[in-house]
Amino acid sequence: MSYLIRHFQNTDTLHLTRIWNRHHATYKRQAHISSSVFDSCVLSKPFFSAEDLFVLEVDSQPTGFLHLGFGCNTERTGLDFRHALIGCLCIEPHESEEMLADSLMAVAVKRMSAVGSKDAIAIGANTRYAFYLGMAPGDGLMGVVAGDIRLQRWLAHNEFEPQRPTACWEVDLASFRPPMDRGQFAVRRSASVVRVLDENQDDWWDAVVLGHVEQIRFQLCSRQQAAITDEILFWYTEPTWSGISSQTARVWLPEFPNEPEARDRVIFLLSEAFRQLQAERFTTVRAIASPDEVACVSVLQKFGFRSVEHGLIFQRKFA
Repeated sequence: MSYLIRHFQNTDTLHLTRIWNRHHATYKRQAHISSSVFDSCVLSKPFFSAEDLFVLEVDSQPTGFLHLGFGCNTERTGLDFRHALIGCLCIEPHESEEMLADSLMAVAVKRMSAVGSKDAIAIGANTRYAFYLGMAPGDGLMGVVAGDIRLQRWLAHNEFEPQRPTACWEVDLASFRPPMDRGQFAVRRSASVVRVLDENQDDWWDAVVLGHVEQIRFQLCSRQQAAITDEILFWYTEPTWSGISSQTARVWLPEFPNEPEARDRVIFLLSEAFRQLQAERFTTVRAIASPDEVACVSVLQKFGFRSVEHGLIFQRKFA
């Protein structure tokens, strides 16, 4: 057996989607993607670099790939090379896959060292992401899903350690009923929810990482202050994407404050947003959150969310 690792080339897209589909099929995961989805989610990003997508060839046949990315800087105007991201590591089933995974990881570590990375996470988290949003298991935000034992093993063998558990939560909008209590009635009297129709995206990072999906933004407006007090973002994939439901709205969860009135405002905003999504015939809302986030989980359960998938965030720190 002979193998080599090279950088991405424009003719690789069909090979990468084949590798992706076969990798996820090893644990019976329905994560089939097409080359057009890969183009939209990955190759179209303005910060995509062929130098950071490593393609593994075995006997001249593309057999695996590792995609290295980076988080955003504090200003959210560009990349922060101090914080790396193993966005994807896929290998077709092979008798030497452990060695091949180590080889891919070695070139990625060399690249991270060259740019001064201090740490790396895999395979995406709700605090660090760049590619694969909406197409990866867990939407690319929940690390390594529980079923992908091969990937967990490869990461552990390369000094990545589990940091925190994650979960994918879903609620069926057909059965959703908004919570009603004294706090919610108070918010209803003092505020209203509006949908943002004219998107003026000030945040460059969110604009580019979500550029391949449709976005829906809702704002809570205080009648007394005549000001926007809270905002929440939903996003969904295109109907043309085969195998990925466009009737599932993903919600970018806000922080849930401890102060009761502020917490009631966020809950009211979510409730009214869900009502509008129901009217637009969305069937499901999905959220990614760690079971360790007690305040967040309690609100999700209050809304009828249930966990449908679990994962682990892996991290490696460099000296």
